[in-house]
Amino acid sequence: MSLTATTESWLGFDNVLHRAVAISLPRQELLRDGPFLVQFLQRSRIATALHHRGIVASFDSGEDGDTPYLVTEYLGGESLSDIIHAESPFDVDDVAVLIDQLGGALEYAHQRGFVHGRLTSDDVIVDGQGAAKLLGLGIPYGTDGLTVDDDIAALAAIAFEMLTGEEPNAVEADSAGEAYLIDPDVPRDASDVVAIGLGGAGSARFSSAGAFARSLSAWRSFDPGEFFVAPEPVLEWSHHEEPSPQPSPFPNWLDDSDLISVANEPGPDTLNLAHPATHRNSWLVLAVVILSIAAGVIVWRGNDAPVTGGALPPQIESLAQLIGF
Repeated sequence: MSLTATTESWLGFDNVLHRAVAISLPRQELLRDGPFLVQFLQRSRIATALHHRGIVASFDSGEDGDTPYLVTEYLGGESLSDIIHAESPFDVDDVAVLIDQLGGALEYAHQRGFVHGRLTSDDVIVDGQGAAKLLGLGIPYGTDGLTVDDDIAALAAIAFEMLTGEEPNAVEADSAGEAYLIDPDVPRDASDVVAIGLGGAGSARFSSAGAFARSLSAWRSFDPGEFFVAPEPVLEWSHHEEPSPQPSPFPNWLDDSDLISVANEPGPDTLNLAHPATHRNSWLVLAVVILSIAAGVIVWRGNDAPVTGGALPPQIESLAQLIGF
């Protein structure tokens, strides 16, 4: 449920800073909902610590008696959901401008360990200059299983809603099965970006909210390989057995060569284990060299310790035993 669906906002005035502010309070029917009130206070405190031009600025939070509150800047704009209902569908480039603002705000929060978790167009306020800002950020990453991917999918859902005027209940391939077209009037490349953001491309996904936003901005030259996260790398071993071919996890309308591949690149995730016999051969060669050097040193030193009865000199015999001869 959207945070704005569970709160009500009042217009106030800050007598110290001489500016209008918005005061958010839980709806009356939720004032006895203990878990919700705890979450409201938690998110309010976190919101006051997040400072980004794409996030509604929070000035103060606390409790007045038994009622928690959050004081934020007053934008005087409209919710994005109201704008969509009144004016959609929008041109792709116009959608990309707004999504870029939201993507930057989400990425800022994600880098600090917080997600929105329940983002909808109700949580986006657009002011009179067209600047979009987010409400309701502040759930710690991983709470209730929420991750960055949930916010990316929600951001893609907002883009879908702006482009079509409808909610993304389903994303299906076209009649040829070659592309995920979200709407006949939306260009294919832009459709692909949004469909992948929604999770409609199987295991292919965007690595961040910013990556999704940048891809939508550059939809005319969209390159899947730049912003996708590839599957887990295939570990490379030193034996020469050819791995069995694996089916591509990506849709048939994507060229695997365009995807990021870490399997053929050296790095900490690549194993290259030598065969044990190779190590033993190396030790044998090293042992022979050491024995030769030791024997030469003893001969050079003269006849202080002559060899008798075909036995090895004590120094060489000890070294040979040490390395396993």
